[in-house]
Amino acid sequence: MLQKVIQVGNSSAVTIPKELLEKLGLMVGDRIEMTATLKDLKIKAVPRKKILRKSSGINISFARSVDEFIKKYRPALEELAKRSSFS
Repeated sequence: MLQKVIQVGNSSAVTIPKELLEKLGLMVGDRIEMTATLKDLKIKAVPRKKILRKSSGINISFARSVDEFIKKYRPALEELAKRSSFS
C-alpha cells in the first residue's frame, strides 16, 4: 500500500486508509505504538489497548459495550450523523 508522507504542524504524518482502520479496529484518536527499522525499510504499527482512567467516572464494562455497539452499527450511525440537523 503506497501512502504519502504529509506535513502536520512541525511534524510529519502518514495517513491510514479508512478500510485499513476498520480492519484493525482502530478509530481516530486511538493510540498506536510505532517502531521502524532501516534494515528492511518497514514500519510496524501496533495498536495499543485503550486506557480509561479511573478518575473519568466511566464504567469500563459500559465503555466496552458502547465500543461494540459503535463497531456493529458504525455505517448506520455515520448515515444518521450526515442527516442530522446538528451537524
